[in-house]
Amino acid sequence: MKLFNTYSRSKERFLPKGKTVGFYTCGPTVYAPPHIGNYRTYVWEDVIRRYLGHCGWKIRHVMNITDLDDIVLREAKKKGVGWKRLARKYEKVFLKEKRSLGCLDAQAYPRASEHVLGMARLAQKLLRKGHAYKDEKGDVYFDISKFGLYGKLSHFSPVMKAKKKISRQDYWQHEAGDFILWIKCRANGSGACWNTPLGYGRPAWNIECPAMSMKYLGEEFDIHMGGTDNVFSHHENEIAVAKCATGKGFVRYWMHVKHLLLNGKKMSKSKGNVIVLADLLQRGYSAREVRAALLSVHYRRRMNFTLARMERIAQYVRRVGTALRRVEKAAQKGAYAENARELAAAKRKGKDALECFEYNMNDDFNAPHVMLHCCNLVCWADGKAKIRKLGRKSALLVLKTVREMNSVLNVLEI
Repeated sequence: MKLFNTYSRSKERFLPKGKTVGFYTCGPTVYAPPHIGNYRTYVWEDVIRRYLGHCGWKIRHVMNITDLDDIVLREAKKKGVGWKRLARKYEKVFLKEKRSLGCLDAQAYPRASEHVLGMARLAQKLLRKGHAYKDEKGDVYFDISKFGLYGKLSHFSPVMKAKKKISRQDYWQHEAGDFILWIKCRANGSGACWNTPLGYGRPAWNIECPAMSMKYLGEEFDIHMGGTDNVFSHHENEIAVAKCATGKGFVRYWMHVKHLLLNGKKMSKSKGNVIVLADLLQRGYSAREVRAALLSVHYRRRMNFTLARMERIAQYVRRVGTALRRVEKAAQKGAYAENARELAAAKRKGKDALECFEYNMNDDFNAPHVMLHCCNLVCWADGKAKIRKLGRKSALLVLKTVREMNSVLNVLEI
């Protein structure tokens, strides 16, 4: 099996260190419902997790819940509700929608707000090692000049002509500088401050994921996934924090899902250019049809989502579903006495489909090709069923093959 490692920008053979694959995926910032661009990433992560399991590996999947972030606090203040109440509301929305899209639950969903002490200790460790410093306000910053590999993930070389501090949680490459790890609280207005050995304050976003991922998966683990918008600055900063704190490798394979555009434009909650799952369900599309749409373009290619595209894919999934019902009926009550040649042809079709499945999934998880071949197999069997020339054994063989492929894709109801 080969996968594309963002860190090396090349396809690499997947060689996990142990029998259990450590799999960390960046979860939602829970201040609003996730949009379908977010869900494209989560659905692809689910397919990759399912295929790793299909190949026999045990998976330890951890997905964080970012309930402690500037945007959560701002939204809570704007709406006049407590930040915890807001965060829990949208955490429930996320988990419900993610499950409806056919995604397996992670083994752990650590909330940032419940791991503050570990984050404070991680910041203290970086201070002791000289990789971080406190400014005159008492905030703690990571010194990127002390980490020679900074920028390797995003292939960016920061120009440090003058020391610059970045207090925002996320920012562009051209703004790169020392990033904030810990925010000292000067007032308890938000209620999001804690007494810790580091002082009274709260962690910044870029120390949250390293602290939680290493707590649940160890100081070195196999796969870290997220959207391409996380490459810089979030994941770049995660690497700096973790490697400098432990001196170890942190993550072996970095994988990123490309942006989803909406009608040719980047989706952005701040600009209101979003479409959420509830919008599509209200239009009559099923969650399974939405999942198929989100998997229709390879995860490393940008996808342009339009309602016209959604309609085409939904109609196709429905047609294949209808065809599948006829094949299932033939498997239950098939009266056609197929001959040895016809059964051999069905076996060949099934074998070819599984070989295609394994070849494409082993080549950086080419699920769109697998979906096409899976549906083609159903349609071939349906063609036989329509003219009443699909025997029971052939129908059962086709269904067994489709179930195996669909156990990873999860786009068909079977």
